[in-house]
Amino acid sequence: MRVLVLGGGLIGLGIAWRAAQKGMSVQLVDAPDPRAASRVGAGLLIRAGGRISAHHLALRTASAELFPRLVRELEELTGLDCGYNPCGLLTVAFEPGAQNSVQGLANCLRGLGVPVETLSGSDCLKREQALSERVAAGFYSDDHQVDPEKLGAALRVACDRSGVERLRGRVASLSERGGRLHDGTRLQADRVVVATGAWLGELLPLPVFPVKGEVIHLQGEPNLLRHNLTLRREELYLANRGDGRYVVGSTEEAVGFEDSVTATGTLFEKITTLVPALSKANILDSRVGFRPKVGDGLPLLGEFNGLVVAGAHYRNGILLTPVTARLVADFLETDTVSELMKPFDPCRNLTKGSTRP
Repeated sequence: MRVLVLGGGLIGLGIAWRAAQKGMSVQLVDAPDPRAASRVGAGLLIRAGGRISAHHLALRTASAELFPRLVRELEELTGLDCGYNPCGLLTVAFEPGAQNSVQGLANCLRGLGVPVETLSGSDCLKREQALSERVAAGFYSDDHQVDPEKLGAALRVACDRSGVERLRGRVASLSERGGRLHDGTRLQADRVVVATGAWLGELLPLPVFPVKGEVIHLQGEPNLLRHNLTLRREELYLANRGDGRYVVGSTEEAVGFEDSVTATGTLFEKITTLVPALSKANILDSRVGFRPKVGDGLPLLGEFNGLVVAGAHYRNGILLTPVTARLVADFLETDTVSELMKPFDPCRNLTKGSTRP
C-alpha cells in the first residue's frame, strides 16, 4: 500500500514511521513552519487536567503508557536522546483558597482514576526547596515530560531508516488518491493522511483553528528543581528538561495566526514569583506557536471525505503522538476503527463547547 502523509510534525512523523514499519510505502510531505505546535510545546505529558471526558482520558492515558516504550525504541534505533524526563509533576497553589483549589482538583483526578498525593505547603517545600514560601498547598502526580525538538529529530531519523521518503513542499490540491504540490510535483497514493496541525483547515473543510501560545526557554542551575511544576489559577507551567533548561508557558489566545511575541516579561515575572532563584536564569529565547483546535477541544481521528485525518490535538499533540501513530497506522492496515478511536470521528458535531472566534 502507498501512503501519503501530509504534515511533518510529531503526529505526521509518528504515523509515517509506524506505517512504514508495517511494510507500507510511505511519502511524507512537509512545509516546515517555526510556529508549529511541536516546536513550541513544553512537552508536559499530563494524563488529566481540567475538564476531561472519559473517552479523552482513556486516549491520553493509553498514550502516556506508550511513551516510555516509544522512547526506548527510538533511542535504540537512532542512537539519539529523546529528552524524556520521568520527573513527575508538582501542582501548587498560593493563598487565598489554596487548600480548596488543589483539593478540588485532586479529588476530581482521583474520581477519574488518576492517583495523586495531596501535600501541605511545607510538604511542597520539602520536595522543592526552591519554591516560594507563598506556596500553601499542592499535590504530586506521576506525569512526565519530553523535549519535543529532540523527539522530532529522533522521529525524522527513524522515518529515514525505515524507508519513508520525506519531501518538502506545500500542497496545492488534494484528492483521495494523492495531490499536487505548488511546484507542480504530483503525488499518488492509495491512502492520504492529513496531519498538518493548525493549518489543517486550509486543506479540508473542517473547522480547525489556531490557538496562539507563547513560551520562554530559560537556562538556570541544573539541580535547582526536581519536578515539573504547575501553578493553580495562573495556569502557569514549567517543564524541567533535567539539565538546567526550563520551558515556561501559560498563554492562550484565539487571535488567528497573529504571531507577535508579547508575553516574555509576564511569563518571567510569574515564574520567578513561584521559583525566586530563577530570577538569575538567562532567557534563551521566546517562542510563539499555534495549537490546532476544533470547537469541542477534542482530536480528529478517522476518515473524512475519503481522506484520513489526524489533527486538532489542541494542547495534547505531544502527549498523544504515540497513540495517534499506532491507531492511524492500524486503521490504514485494517480499515477498522478501534474503540479507542471512535469517539474522535471527524464527522461528529464539532461545534459543542467553545467555538471558533
